[in-house]
Amino acid sequence: MQIWDTAGQERFRSITQSYYRSAHAIVLVYDVACQPSFDCLPEWLAEIESYANRKVLKILVGNKVDKGDEREVPERIGQDFSEVNGFDYFLETSALDATNVDNLFEHVARRLTDDMKATDQRYLYLHITLFPLSFRLFLRFLSESLQRFLTYNMWRF
Repeated sequence: MQIWDTAGQERFRSITQSYYRSAHAIVLVYDVACQPSFDCLPEWLAEIESYANRKVLKILVGNKVDKGDEREVPERIGQDFSEVNGFDYFLETSALDATNVDNLFEHVARRLTDDMKATDQRYLYLHITLFPLSFRLFLRFLSESLQRFLTYNMWRF
């Protein structure tokens, strides 16, 4: 499984377009304590629709729920955006304290491995792209059980 993190930086915008074509899952991330990050989602969604495979797994994540007092984007707004725009999954996370981080990656891994099993693609190389905020901290919190799940389910079914 290959995971790309572009951190939503404009200088990488032209490079990220090539990532879309081979992505099996795309995770759009906004900061719940920063309304402008949420307001940029339609632009990112337009790029997904322009460049990604129609069957790509689309996930919307509201990050930084640990900043409760600073929240600018209510959870219901994120959920509604997800439903209206055809995302496959929505959740809120905190990379700081690892809230729902395992749930996110478990969901992606489970959905992709189920899809692989359904199409008998035993050794498909998976490419997941994370947009637009950094998830580097997320990788730090992947539990041993999730790593075992990925190892077992990705290559041994």
